[in-house]
Amino acid sequence: MKRSDAIKKLMPKCISHFEVLRQESYDNGEYYRRAESLLNFIEKELRMSPPPINKKIKDIDEETSQYIRVQEWEQE
Repeated sequence: MKRSDAIKKLMPKCISHFEVLRQESYDNGEYYRRAESLLNFIEKELRMSPPPINKKIKDIDEETSQYIRVQEWEQE
């Protein structure tokens, strides 16, 4: 998953149920900034990583002889 896709999925979670939705807030990026801030909090404060990408293999674990998958966002 791309990081921007994750932000778009978080956007509805950043809007209060009591808030009047406005097209202008979508257009000026207010909701996008809220979602991006939430994702930054999840990554930095909670130290949760993005889902692993199966295509990218960083190294082989010497003890278990298993591939170590890289946990990073897909390219935009």
